[in-house]
Amino acid sequence: MTPASSIAIDRPMTGPGERILVLDSLRGAAILMVFAYHAFFWSGLRTDWWLESAISLATRAGWLGVDLFFVLSGFLITGRLLDRRIVAARTYYVWFYTRRALRILPLYYAITAPR
Repeated sequence: MTPASSIAIDRPMTGPGERILVLDSLRGAAILMVFAYHAFFWSGLRTDWWLESAISLATRAGWLGVDLFFVLSGFLITGRLLDRRIVAARTYYVWFYTRRALRILPLYYAITAPR
């Protein structure tokens, strides 16, 4: 039995920092699914005309695009974080939490600061 640290993660063959174009394209398709869902399914189309009925039926599953987008984004972001951790093992946590603080804290203070 091999130790858990020696088990290779099965990922597409890309180098650190390289984008996986197929997954980026799938993420773009998920965005288009959500857009079509909001533009056509919830637009109040009448279903008495066959074309409007077909468009409404075709865009009904657009809500799945949100789930697909978040799953793919989580996978891609986690892959980039793991690549960064391998490259800069000593400063990884400092880098990670500094970036999160710089992204979250300004907005937090802008919203919660007394006026």
